[in-house]
Amino acid sequence: MPKMLFIGSKKIGLCSLAALADRIPPQDLVCGILDDSSDSRSCLQEMQAFCGKRQLTHFLLRDNSGLKAACERHKPFCVVVVGWYQIIPPSLLAMVPGGFAGIHASALPRYRGGAPLVWALINGENQVGVSLFYFSTGMDDGRIIEQRVLEVGPDESIGDLLVRVQDASIEMLKQKARAILEGGADAWEQDHGQATYASQRRPEDGLINWNWPAAKVHNFIRAQSRPYPGAFSFTGAGQDGEQAIHIWRARIFPRPYYGPPGRVVQSGRRGMIVCCGQGAVEVLEASRKDKPGVALHELISVGGQMRI
Repeated sequence: MPKMLFIGSKKIGLCSLAALADRIPPQDLVCGILDDSSDSRSCLQEMQAFCGKRQLTHFLLRDNSGLKAACERHKPFCVVVVGWYQIIPPSLLAMVPGGFAGIHASALPRYRGGAPLVWALINGENQVGVSLFYFSTGMDDGRIIEQRVLEVGPDESIGDLLVRVQDASIEMLKQKARAILEGGADAWEQDHGQATYASQRRPEDGLINWNWPAAKVHNFIRAQSRPYPGAFSFTGAGQDGEQAIHIWRARIFPRPYYGPPGRVVQSGRRGMIVCCGQGAVEVLEASRKDKPGVALHELISVGGQMRI
């Protein structure tokens, strides 16, 4: 019976491993766990415990050289990857006869590349996708095994969306695990002419531009809320000097509001209203690293100015 090598990390990796372990006999499933112990989202210990409980052969991985060594040692027929953020070179892809399959959080060929869900929310998409696909030598351009499309609510945050995307990913893996293992998974070519691309993001990319319309500011905030670093702005109010305020939740103020972009025009215990280039947003949850637990209306007073 051919073997499947699973490579994963974080909660989605743990859930994916559990789904595969319910469908693949333990003697045919080997697990490589990404050593991401420095990441706050790591599930390394939980994955190790799960492998021990299910009597799965497992080991830690740090880079492609470790993945190559694992392929040489275990000689898997196929590899399933969930939560591996390194580009796998063609020479390594060629080592596995049944191919590498993985999850990408978009309806490929749209949003190939990094942070697809974040970019989709920033762009105000009302639908997102998740694809189970075979890896190729290009960026996320391999054949698609299965794909789901999810509707997105106008105020849905990235945290809520991640849960639904994870659930859809697990369901696809459950349905296709045996076919991938046995080399019989039907797959279709992407329409490469419809491809769009997205870059990786860094925490500093979350700086809000208050000259944007309120709808764009709102989408920018909900796209980078927890578990991500968060959208933020700066204020120089008071004696504390310039401080970063991270905004975790907001909504579009329902009526026209005219004022200088970035100006705080109302502030209370339930929220504060900040003017944008067009309209305003009502900030419902925010924080300052140097003042944990401070009430929202105490972060910046009425008349305060956010950096544009």
